[in-house]
This record gives sequence, C-alpha cells and structure tokens, in this order.
Amino acid sequence: MADLTTARLREMVTGRLRQLQQGERLAPGRLAERQGRALAELAAHAARFSPQFAARLGQARLSPAALGDLAALAALPPLGRRELQAGEGVYARAIPEPHMPTSWIETTGSTGQPVRVMHTLVTQVEWQALTLLEHAWHRSDFSRPLASVRSNIARIQRLPDWGSAVRLVAASGPSVLLPGTLPMAEIAALIRQLDPGQLVIYPTLLATLCDHIERSGEAPFRLQRVRTIGEMLQPERRTRATALLGAPVVDLYSSREFGHIAIECPDSGLYHVPESLVVEVLDPHGRPCAEGEEGDVVVTGLRNYATPLIRYMIRDRAVRGGPCPCGRGLPTLRRIMGRERNMVLMPGGTRAYPPLATGAFWQYGPIVQFQFIQHAVDDIEVRLAVTRTATTDEEQALAGAIRTMLGHPFPLRFSYFADALPPAPGGKREEFVCLC
Repeated sequence: MADLTTARLREMVTGRLRQLQQGERLAPGRLAERQGRALAELAAHAARFSPQFAARLGQARLSPAALGDLAALAALPPLGRRELQAGEGVYARAIPEPHMPTSWIETTGSTGQPVRVMHTLVTQVEWQALTLLEHAWHRSDFSRPLASVRSNIARIQRLPDWGSAVRLVAASGPSVLLPGTLPMAEIAALIRQLDPGQLVIYPTLLATLCDHIERSGEAPFRLQRVRTIGEMLQPERRTRATALLGAPVVDLYSSREFGHIAIECPDSGLYHVPESLVVEVLDPHGRPCAEGEEGDVVVTGLRNYATPLIRYMIRDRAVRGGPCPCGRGLPTLRRIMGRERNMVLMPGGTRAYPPLATGAFWQYGPIVQFQFIQHAVDDIEVRLAVTRTATTDEEQALAGAIRTMLGHPFPLRFSYFADALPPAPGGKREEFVCLC
C-alpha cells in the first residue's frame, strides 16, 4: 500500500467500513445472496488462474456459477494445510489490477509448519476496516494508551499511536509492544507505567499475568478492556482475568491466513462472522453441525484474489452458534475450542480439552511457566520453567493436582528449565500438545 496516498487509503478503508456496518443488519438470506455472488465471482477468477482450485472444482463437477448458491460449497473438496504449504498451483497466476499491490504473509507456525499466503490491497483494506469495526462495536477509547504483549517480538517498541487502522480515522494515545518473553514482573511494571486503557494479549500470557497479580498482591491496572487474540480463550480464564484485572475480557478469533474470522458481540458474547467470510462447522462426516454442536472449522475467504482460500481446513474447532439477540444477521460461533492437537488423548480413545485454566500450578512450587506434551497415551511430559529446583514434595503435590485436572492417573515425567521455556516456532506457546 506504499504507493497509495493516505487520503485515498482512508477513503477505501472508511468506505469498506460503511459497507460492513450496513451489511451486518441484513437478514441472513439476503446476506447469503450477497456472499454467493461474491463467491461465484472469486471462483470464476480462481478457476482461470489457480490450477489447484480448477482441479478441485472439476473433481466436484461444479461450475464457478454454481457456487453462487452457498449450499454447493459442501461438494467442493476442502483445501488442506499441506496443499497450501506445497503451494503448487494454489496462488493465482494473474491478479486484477484494482487488487494490487500484493504482499506475502507467513503464519506463525506454532506447529513448526508455517504456510505462506499472498495478500492484496483489498485484503489489507478488509483487515483495517474490520479492525475499526471491532473498535466501534466495543466503543474503544482511543485517547488512552494501548499496551500489547506479543510472543513474536524481540524488543520493547514504543509507538506514537494505536497503529495504521486507527491512525486513518482518529487521533490516539501512544502504544507499546512488549515481548512476552520478558519476566512477567517486568511486563506488569511496564503496563503499570504506561497506564493503558486497553491491553492486547494472548490468553496464555494473560494467565501468567493473572498468576503474577495474584501472587504479588499488586493492585489491578486501570484498564477499560482486555482483548485476547491468537489462542483459545477458556471461560474460566476469562472469568479469572475479569475479576483480577477489573476489566472485561473480549476475545477475537483471527488467523494470519484471513485476519479477522469472528468478532465477539458486545451484547451477547457470541462470535459474529463478517460477510467477507463463509465459515462452516462440520461434524466428523463432513456434515454441517447443528446449533450448539462442536466441529471442525472450514473457512472460505471471499476477497483474496491472489490466494483463493476456498474451503480451507484451518484445523480449529468451534461450537456453532445461532441467531444473536443483538439484531445482527451475521452468522455466529458460540465458542472457539482450539485444535485437536491441544486435546488430551484418554486411555479409551476419546479426546477432551484439559481445563488448564483451573490449575494455578504456581501454588505447588517455584513455577513460572508450564507446558504438557503427550507423547503417547501413557506418556505425558510436564515441562516446567522454574526459579529454583522443585522439592520432591512439591513435585508430588503438583503431580496429584495435574492428574486431578486431567481426570485420569496418567504417568507423568517432569522436565525442568531455568526461568523460561524454550521459545516455540512463531513465538506462541501451546500449553497442551498431543503428539499421538
């Protein structure tokens, strides 16, 4: 977007924001018609210029026009992560001039297997417009400073404002980006020094911050809002953080491939899917889940003509929502569950998300960070970052608490690290990883 004037970019972003605000109150049927037209146009382009998509379309014996009916999507074979990683024929060989310029974004790759997505001017404008839409829904106060704790930055960065999207439409207070690898006591001190109105943070780092506040007895910050990103936010973690920090916690479901996937409703707590995406929640047989059922998330982006992510298996799980009492006609998700690799495998073959938010493991010893790696059904490695060597009694008490939390007397083995766990690929730290 370097060749655009600020005035032209502002016009594009605010124009798209108005479209999103007008569309969010459409009846579901009318919204589906608009999405169908957008998908048919994208599919026609992708069928010409993306060999991989053309092959999938042929396999399903569909024409691009047939996708004007969103129900026809179910016949299209999904696009997997490995296919996107390979990149063979996925990216469009030609891109409409109004969508230029393009840029590459690589996912953080918390699994160690990142993917690359080519974004366009249109998708960047969409990201900024949806950022402003979320701020509008939750009535962000731009006059206060903003603090953001991230795992993928190496040093403290102090900025004059809240970033590119907000800068287009309003003056704002300063912001600071804080590396999540800093000691939490230092992060808390820097947040207190900045005195922000809003804090952006990963849920795992939020839990560590709550541990620090609870252990230290420090007074809560003067926050107006906590915004969680990048990971599953467990209800227990939200409740605890709201109580300790004295501010509501609002979650955003997003990814590097798409940007905003679903924005939390300020009235109901449901997650609204914007009209630029079609999100399916599917059962193990590939059928749509009913309201309240949990399934695999499949996402179709309607505005990326460079990387047509149509029926992309993002490898997340969610609970399908129903109509929202707020009056918006946008589809909803009730809860974002995370990925199957973050579920514990029980001896009987079933899987469940471990309630890690209820652990408060720091109570059992000098624990700064924790992570569980399930190598096999009967082999769970407990990785602990500690400030000193744990005693035998502390380790036994912790083992008992972990087995109670997991609901089974799993064999556990402990691995200790001084002060911090090794950084994961992309900076994120998955608290429970099942490798079996």
